[in-house]
Amino acid sequence: MSLTQSTFDSLATILFFCIIFAFLTVPTLWLLLTFLTPKKVLEKYLKQPHFKDSEIEIMTSFPTSLLRTSILSWITVFPSLGKKRKLEGIRKNIPTWYKALIFLWIAIVIPSMVIIFGGLIFLPSVNIIK
Repeated sequence: MSLTQSTFDSLATILFFCIIFAFLTVPTLWLLLTFLTPKKVLEKYLKQPHFKDSEIEIMTSFPTSLLRTSILSWITVFPSLGKKRKLEGIRKNIPTWYKALIFLWIAIVIPSMVIIFGGLIFLPSVNIIK
């Protein structure tokens, strides 16, 4: 594909700002979600039969608690992902404020990754027209 220099520069600038935005917001929200996870949710779902004893042991301390947050977040947004762990009903038992943070985090993660990876694949293959 061929683009003019100004179009290429605009796309590269958008990609750059998207990368900066993602690197600032995604880890921040991820840490916030990890440390603000309601105890009620942890007590109810971070146990057998949802997780193995070894997984529970690993996911109770930082930094592996980030993995726990990711699992619970993705299952909250996409309940079908929780079938294997028998966590389909988790969305009903999570407080609304925490659910809103999860949806915000996922709403930033998915478009950011699509734009970043799409841009990194697309931009190097562009021919610039003078």
